Amino acid sequence: MKKILLGVALTLTTTSFGQFSNITLNYNDVSARLTDGGVLFQGVQESIAGYEVGGWSQTAIFSSSFWFAAEDSLSDLHMSATGYIPSEDLFPGPIADQGEYGSAAYLNDYSGSIWFMTAGYVNFHIQNYNQPGYVANPTILNWPGNGNTSIGVAEQLAPYVDLNGNGVYEPILGDYPEIRGDGAMFIVMNDAAQAHANTGATALGIEVHLMVYQYATGDYKNQATFMNARVFNRGDIDYSDFKCSMFTDADLGGYTDDYYGCDPSRNAIFTYNGDNLDEDNGGAIGYGSNPPVIGVMSLNNSMAQAGQFTSGAGAAYSDPVSSADYWNYMNGKWKDGSDWVYGGAGFAGSPGSTVAPTNFIFDGSPSDINEWSETSYDLAGGLNAPGDRRMFMNIESSSLMAGAVNCYDFAIVYARDVTNSNIENITLLKSQLDDAQLFYDTMNYTCNQVALGTEELSLENYFRIQPNPTTGTFVIEKENQLGDFEFSISDMAGRVVLSEGVLNSTSTTIHLKEEPGVYLVTISSQEGRTTKRLIIQ
Repeated sequence: MKKILLGVALTLTTTSFGQFSNITLNYNDVSARLTDGGVLFQGVQESIAGYEVGGWSQTAIFSSSFWFAAEDSLSDLHMSATGYIPSEDLFPGPIADQGEYGSAAYLNDYSGSIWFMTAGYVNFHIQNYNQPGYVANPTILNWPGNGNTSIGVAEQLAPYVDLNGNGVYEPILGDYPEIRGDGAMFIVMNDAAQAHANTGATALGIEVHLMVYQYATGDYKNQATFMNARVFNRGDIDYSDFKCSMFTDADLGGYTDDYYGCDPSRNAIFTYNGDNLDEDNGGAIGYGSNPPVIGVMSLNNSMAQAGQFTSGAGAAYSDPVSSADYWNYMNGKWKDGSDWVYGGAGFAGSPGSTVAPTNFIFDGSPSDINEWSETSYDLAGGLNAPGDRRMFMNIESSSLMAGAVNCYDFAIVYARDVTNSNIENITLLKSQLDDAQLFYDTMNYTCNQVALGTEELSLENYFRIQPNPTTGTFVIEKENQLGDFEFSISDMAGRVVLSEGVLNSTSTTIHLKEEPGVYLVTISSQEGRTTKRLIIQ
């Protein structure tokens, strides 16, 4: 596991390419290039793959991005779908008043719209903000919790915990960033600042808050990256059928010999090598024997469709170019609007195809020749050569009304046991995807932007925690005049580690078996609620 030192977890290799920042997050064993222009995991300036695992020379992903689209009440299409920079539909910074995007005030605050934060910075601030002589880390002070309302930016941007519940980020009073993971990047983008160079489509009026976060652990999470996208409808158009797709061009080492698969039961798509030897190709270094698998999983929404296209394939089955192309893919059709069908290559007339419609291309296990996968299709007809695959998943659509927000959570999981074949590593991937889903489910995340009112003074003096700090065993004491109560304990990433209720004892002993750090104990009763900090040494 990569050793992390507080304050140096980020590789500060920021470059400018047009209007976009390109910064690397590498808080664990993954090095992930990020931009505030809608493209993830791409080395923009050099036009190279930007997602590397394990410090190897090989890379696993060339680029990834979100596609968003909806029709309005008149059936006019609105879309923001980024492919590869420099053709974009998303732009750095939040939505502002028209005419302000080029203003000095806007550029001063949002010309670079990526902010880095660690759990270590946050925990230190929580423990010391009220100590004499304390000076907060600049990353805490500069966290964009408050938007610049004078130019039309929303009042609140980055998520934070608001201790006094007044709706203003005030770190000097103890407010602190609310992040996920051990290290995170928070990115703000919008689709309204400029014309859409990639699709040419009409803007949706959305603002995207993206948190990309990592864990420095001793398990699979050390080679994984998680993402939370909050999509705000800042316009005045109601979208009753809003669509979100996750696109990933997973160049797995040598990029011309890849296959694609999906697993609807896990809401996952994945790329694997077409055989058990990944050679160098086109300047990209291959993984050699027993290559890995890379997967993308939706954690909080079901997949509606999942498919792929291939660079250089026939016109109907290759990269989207126009808004109509993207719209067709986002509705589970081929680029030319034809239906996906089960069997063969997924399109009508291909050898082995049926007339049965399908929502999931190559959804069978590659380890079973009787199931539909790129591997079994190749074995059956020898017509399916590996290539430069691009994969995507469509999330089940939902409404996004004016003023509302939708949340989308994803995990990117890498799996490689060097004693496993390329096919056996798919089995390993699925096991790790299961672990990632279970881990996410225990976190009990919400879509809230700001955690308001975490401390209610009416109960502050009626509960005590002793001793604090503690080695793990402590007592919650309450006054006799209070009735039954419940409590929950969460870590600084928001994960609930223990919860109990309903209790009525004036003295409750707790044995908490967790790592040293800062935790939040939330106590609720009919009289109100209070949250207290607990330090485990």
